Amino acid sequence: MDEKVGAELGALAALQGGESAAAATVPAPGVGAEELVVHQERWEEMRRLKAAGMTVSGIARATGLDRKTVRRCVRQVRWQAYRRAGKREALLDAHRGWLVERAVQVGYSARILYQELCAQRGFEGGYGTVRDAVRPLRIEAAAASLTQCRFETEPGEQAQADWGEVRVHFGTSRPRCTSS
Repeated sequence: MDEKVGAELGALAALQGGESAAAATVPAPGVGAEELVVHQERWEEMRRLKAAGMTVSGIARATGLDRKTVRRCVRQVRWQAYRRAGKREALLDAHRGWLVERAVQVGYSARILYQELCAQRGFEGGYGTVRDAVRPLRIEAAAASLTQCRFETEPGEQAQADWGEVRVHFGTSRPRCTSS
């Protein structure tokens, strides 16, 4: 038993100081490309440690990876870089243009849009899918309605007043006066 622990500690020291110790990485913001967590050298090292009799948990401790990651790597016949599954077509993609156009007309009501999609356009998805697609449209419309709109009028038709606060000092007292 002590021999196994010694081997695990030796492997840990080798991985921490050696070239095969690659840190787990996350995507860099704005770059969009993922870096590999398990490079080929690291995969080969895990296979060597397993062949030497080290346990999956021991390899996981030594490498700082999750046991499931180690188990998957040890079971692989050959090294393969991780690839995300490709994006599949969403149910609403075929109806996106109609949805954007119709949402304005029905006041961004996801319930009405869902009912019309099912009845008129043969949509087979759920209400939550439509609700989640309408939410950003509603938020965008609300933000657009909050922005100020400049308009011109003839002289004398409108007036503008900006209210503020002015402090006037008369001797030692400081009364407040509101002005426009």
